Amino acid sequence: MVEEIFAKYRATGTAPKKLFSYQFTLPSLVVFEPFPYTERYSRFLKICLSSPNHYALVEWVGWVKSRFGGLLLPLEVTQGFCDPNPTEYVDSEKTKPNVIFY
Repeated sequence: MVEEIFAKYRATGTAPKKLFSYQFTLPSLVVFEPFPYTERYSRFLKICLSSPNHYALVEWVGWVKSRFGGLLLPLEVTQGFCDPNPTEYVDSEKTKPNVIFY
């Protein structure tokens, strides 16, 4: 980030002399590393929704999302901690409108 700022200042012809008078020391950390779900969790639940049209699918998705909490409570009682992922995925191989939750 510091290199990018200095590159922009070099391009404009001005140099920041007192702006960054100290060194940044960050730990070796990858910011956008994906979370290792398969290492942390041994079981996964997949919910597939499909409907003949987009409007019915929107209603089903809203209904399922509103009941995630009610679904997770019994699962956590019997299986342990649950980490929901409310992101909607679409299966491009299917012709009907669909949504998948993991």
